[in-house]
Amino acid sequence: MKVIIDARNVARTGIGTYTRNLVNGLLDYKELQLDIALAGKPEDIRKFFGGDVKVISLSDSIYSLREQIDTFFMELRNKDSFDFVHYLNYSKSFFSVMPYVVTVHDLIQFRFGYSSKVKQAVGKMVLENAVRNAKAVICVSNFVKNELLNFCKVNENKVFVVHNPVPKISNRDNEGEENYTKPFEIYVLCVGNRKPHKNFGVVVKSLEILKDKYPELGLVIVGKKFEKYDYLDKIVETSQIRERILLLENIPYSYLSFLYRNAVLTVSPSLYEGFGFVPFESLQFGTLPLVSNIPVSKELFFDADEDVFFDPHSHSELASKIELFINNSDLREQKKMLLSKYLDYYSFDKFISGIVEVYKKYFD
Repeated sequence: MKVIIDARNVARTGIGTYTRNLVNGLLDYKELQLDIALAGKPEDIRKFFGGDVKVISLSDSIYSLREQIDTFFMELRNKDSFDFVHYLNYSKSFFSVMPYVVTVHDLIQFRFGYSSKVKQAVGKMVLENAVRNAKAVICVSNFVKNELLNFCKVNENKVFVVHNPVPKISNRDNEGEENYTKPFEIYVLCVGNRKPHKNFGVVVKSLEILKDKYPELGLVIVGKKFEKYDYLDKIVETSQIRERILLLENIPYSYLSFLYRNAVLTVSPSLYEGFGFVPFESLQFGTLPLVSNIPVSKELFFDADEDVFFDPHSHSELASKIELFINNSDLREQKKMLLSKYLDYYSFDKFISGIVEVYKKYFD
């Protein structure tokens, strides 16, 4: 089986993690003979996978006219040498000359208006075309599958769910942690980009409720800004607890792992996710996560106690949950142990096996 993997986003966060997980897993897969080539920027591909992999040069100008042209001619040049392409994002040429599989991670572009109405309309055309003409569509959760089926005209029988794997934490991830000190005596940690749907403002408001009772409690938010002066800057600037809030971005992973390990809790207040890695990372570093009760959280933590969920629109409910757990270390440990089973449930082996089964169904 000869497959081209779309590796244009390998150096990015989010979809880059998915790309690296998939490629590393397929390169190591022994139960099926796979001849793999990676399409993307050669320097990025070799940085992550070394010099022995097959590389097909392809620009990373996603969501552009150039992308439409480049992905079409990439297929045209390679259609006689490979069986299919696996696009790891629906952004590809409107016209294909090769069979392909496409992964859909979320529909956030269409749910929160982060682009103009014209771009959203064009994006919907590209998405619908990509999934309609694909041999198979892979979604990272049942939530995304249901969203896609409600949003696009696509044959449900060719849409498959393969959950993301939880990345393993190596000993190298805590190297250098001894160089850091805790920013606050006790603190809640939030991690993720600072787009409005991440909803970090509700955490600020919840800690304002607790400010007099817990004057030592701080908040650390790690994530890239959405805009130069974004909504979170405005919230923090006028907050009653602004001196107890630390906003960070572009920090070393060793510092992030230190912050995870030393937080009293992590909070993931997002209004929308296709999957969501932060609660799993938190568990791997030994810290209990509280997660918003959005559909994908309920799917991924399918029989977890209600204590770890909260309404992302209610800062008073979140404040109550935070107070419950910061006052009871035994309860934190108990809930953390109960949630830890999900780390094994979303395993790397299960992820790769699920992807390969889709390949085999259509191309073996």
